[in-house]
Amino acid sequence: MTDGRPQAGDGRDFTPADYNTVTANAKLIAVTLLKSTVEIKPEFFDPSTKKKLGYDTDVMTSRYDSDEGSISAFFRFAVDGKVGRKTQLKIYAEYLVVYASEPGLNQDAAEAFCEHVGLYASYPYFRAWVSQAASAGNLRLPPLPSLSSVGRLAPGLRRKIQKADA
Repeated sequence: MTDGRPQAGDGRDFTPADYNTVTANAKLIAVTLLKSTVEIKPEFFDPSTKKKLGYDTDVMTSRYDSDEGSISAFFRFAVDGKVGRKTQLKIYAEYLVVYASEPGLNQDAAEAFCEHVGLYASYPYFRAWVSQAASAGNLRLPPLPSLSSVGRLAPGLRRKIQKADA
């Protein structure tokens, strides 16, 4: 088990020094909500039913422009609520995270940095957005769980954050 920082492998080639160089030079420029949807079916409001919530996140893609020194990644977040076996609640959002850096960095290290750190930069925005959507929809949802980097799957792989009963 690692300390949660990205490691070389899975087709990526960079050293800890490469990653640290990116970390020292990257400056967060933007966290932008690109797409969002909320779907609530009336059955979700039935107080007599047991609801199961699922939380999901995905790094969709990342890119380092070595000429400009910009690093970006697209992230997808989702919350789904099931009553029995049917999904009755869907909250979905996509975010773009952009960092400014310097030209000539190791591309794999830059992309791994943005995928890892950008996820943590954008997730609080998603948590806040879900809270606002839940309030507007008169939903009584628990706060979204915190992200954990320990035992994380490699970037780019879809993973479940946590399952919780509502």
